[in-house]
Amino acid sequence: MSNTAVPEEEPQKEESFISHLIELRSRLIKAGIAVVAVFVVLCLYPGASYIYDLLAKPMLSALPQGTHMIATGVITPFMVPIKVTMMAALVIALPVVLYQAWAFIAPGLYRHEKRLALPLIASSTLLFILGMAFCYFFVFRTVFHFITNFAPQSITPAPDIEAYLSFVMTMFLAFGVTFEVPVVVVLLVKSGIVQLDKLRGMRGYMIVAAFVIAAVVTPPDMLSMCMLAVPLCLLFELGLLDLKCHLVDIMDRPGGQCTELYPEKPIYDIPGIPIVTGQELTNRLLEQCKPYDPQFHFGEMATSLTRQDDGRWKLATDQGTDIVAPVVVIAAGAGSFQPKRPPVPGIEAYENTSVFYAVRKMEQFRDREILIVGGGDSALDWTLNLHPLAKRITLLHRRDDFRAAPHSVEQMRKLVADGKMDLKIGQVTALEGTDGKLSAAQVKGSDNAMSTISCDTMLPF
Repeated sequence: MSNTAVPEEEPQKEESFISHLIELRSRLIKAGIAVVAVFVVLCLYPGASYIYDLLAKPMLSALPQGTHMIATGVITPFMVPIKVTMMAALVIALPVVLYQAWAFIAPGLYRHEKRLALPLIASSTLLFILGMAFCYFFVFRTVFHFITNFAPQSITPAPDIEAYLSFVMTMFLAFGVTFEVPVVVVLLVKSGIVQLDKLRGMRGYMIVAAFVIAAVVTPPDMLSMCMLAVPLCLLFELGLLDLKCHLVDIMDRPGGQCTELYPEKPIYDIPGIPIVTGQELTNRLLEQCKPYDPQFHFGEMATSLTRQDDGRWKLATDQGTDIVAPVVVIAAGAGSFQPKRPPVPGIEAYENTSVFYAVRKMEQFRDREILIVGGGDSALDWTLNLHPLAKRITLLHRRDDFRAAPHSVEQMRKLVADGKMDLKIGQVTALEGTDGKLSAAQVKGSDNAMSTISCDTMLPF
């Protein structure tokens, strides 16, 4: 049985390997076409000679007036500009090349690996180009002027264009790779190869290694060496920051008041968004912060915040979680959200079946007889929003004076005047019902008179 199974699997493996090779060839061809296309365009406009002159500008500006660079080879004046133009074409077409590489490896990655790979590819590309730009605009100008001014008056500098290109390529590669240090540090930490604390302990060795590398790569002068070693050390420190975000919330879901009180209520005062519900806004914010991989601690309440000896803060929660961080942002608004339970005997038996402290789905209250208790914005807003769905709505408040927006109060009074809803003044003293299903509420009026309000749902705000 096993002897017949092996020959069947081998062709499948071979076919899969060949299909990967064909896919790789296709991606390489597409990347090559992109580079060649950009190269052809650059040769036509602005031209290979112009691009080389642009690359040589830092050197030419440092040479004595009237001095030019020289070419000692027969075909050097042709080949060097072509090489420079090809290098420029590769840099410009780099997004396409990286996309082809990403398209080839993406099918074999897990979802969390894809979330990490895309930011790393984008950041590494940007950092490499920044390293080249730093070298071109700052290092070259400073180093070339230093070398020219240091040279004796009896010497007339006349650099060879091929030697200059070799020097420039080496420097571009050195500074481009140097600017990749934060990405390397993040990869080492994320993959678990090296712990962050261990890297911090290697800081002294890293500084020595940075100056050794700079001494080998750069020209033999102190200025060039420092210009590479100092950014290398700073970028290493940047990678050690390892910024993370922890969010502690007493609720069991993200969104706070928006999702607890207004998940389906239209919100009109969010900048740049004409209309959005509380749940939609929360979903958009979660999508926006997803690249930063925040860690959520739901159902936990912060109980203490103490300053550590090293200047950082230690936050403790009621669930035993300890978080040490250099910065703590307290965004609690008016405090942690907790249900405002009315002092009604036995109300616990009706909670989550007939008594609700938040409206998460409006459709849940269709054709219900709803008693809304409260006089603030939440009570008035849900009175107006649930009115089209409910069988009947009664608004109950202890006095005929509301804290809500005047326009909402005006709309509510118009519905009452038109007989489309009821307004009662008083307080709930008891609930009637069986098996958690509400049938009526006993209300004590401002004149101490008792009355009964028929309802199957109560929303206290």
